[in-house]
Amino acid sequence: MLSIKSLTKRFPPRDGEAQVVAIDGIDLDIRQGELFALLGPSGCGKTTMLQSIAGLESPDAGTIAIGGRVVVDVAARRFIPANERGLGMVFQSYAVWPHMTVYENVAFPLRHGNRRVPDDKIRAAVMGALQRVRLEPLAERPAPFLSGGQQQRVALARAIVHEPRLLLLDEPLSNLDARLRDEMRTELRQLVKDLGITTVFVTHDQVEAMGMADRVALLNGGRVAQIGAPQDLYFRPASAFVANFVGQANVLPGRVVERRAYAGGVSVLFETAMGVFESTLECSLRVGEAGACVIRPGAVVVAPESRPGMTVCTGTLHRPVFLGDRIEADFRSGEGLLRVSLNAYDAVDPSAPVTIGVPAERCVIVAGTS
Repeated sequence: MLSIKSLTKRFPPRDGEAQVVAIDGIDLDIRQGELFALLGPSGCGKTTMLQSIAGLESPDAGTIAIGGRVVVDVAARRFIPANERGLGMVFQSYAVWPHMTVYENVAFPLRHGNRRVPDDKIRAAVMGALQRVRLEPLAERPAPFLSGGQQQRVALARAIVHEPRLLLLDEPLSNLDARLRDEMRTELRQLVKDLGITTVFVTHDQVEAMGMADRVALLNGGRVAQIGAPQDLYFRPASAFVANFVGQANVLPGRVVERRAYAGGVSVLFETAMGVFESTLECSLRVGEAGACVIRPGAVVVAPESRPGMTVCTGTLHRPVFLGDRIEADFRSGEGLLRVSLNAYDAVDPSAPVTIGVPAERCVIVAGTS
């Protein structure tokens, strides 16, 4: 539905600084009806990417097609203006006009937009949009008397009232308090999926991206570090950067010491300061090459049963913290250190040695250490 090829955007140098490459040759293909997240740290290029899709930035190279229609082709000097792309957009500030009622806010693009609607059809369209976001009873309420969550839904209703092909959301939950943000994460996903509109949203919050998106593109330095379902980025990070950005991770530098065949494929033995870990996940490194072993805190098993593929370590727990459903602690073995998350029902004596195991299917070997 949304196809982006070799997209590049550079900003000229300022105050003696070097030229900034905000987007560096990115390719993306987003499916019809998909809820897609652009995730990454500040300055990674995600906002520039969203603005380029919206028509608020002019790329320096590449193409953008929406629903099969090319809206940007730099080489062919084709650039369709933002108001002709058939988009809906919700800005980070929501931009709900305080001097208008809920109804007037939502009706505004139908009265003054590029595709104006006859007056006799406006009310049906506005009330239909408000019904979809469950704000129909508040149609005549002045905007200043709305909660943060209600303002967000007004902005969403205004964005969908003309039934856009593509919906763009810029940091949609950043202006809400923590409690409301948790509530709206689920509600916003359900609303967007019910509408069936292809949606792209920008966020720096990995919990928001993981909890809402069908797929996530994690950006770093203007490039795509990894694209996949939230579970892929968490359980199968493509690099140490991905592992560290998405959730907590132990990243142990080391090198591959052996690759061995087994019935299900190839097993990799990876040597670290903590010992040799085995991984049965896909790994491109060859014997002798350096990289990192990624182990999530929750991947460890206490007092594991001995079985093939289980890396076992004996050590001690330090600084255990009881968090109700789990215990987080530092596990030390030799010169190595692992941050571990243990089941709170597993009775562990911090003063006594403890044995943990890491199953081979939970170890990820990646190139690089950062």
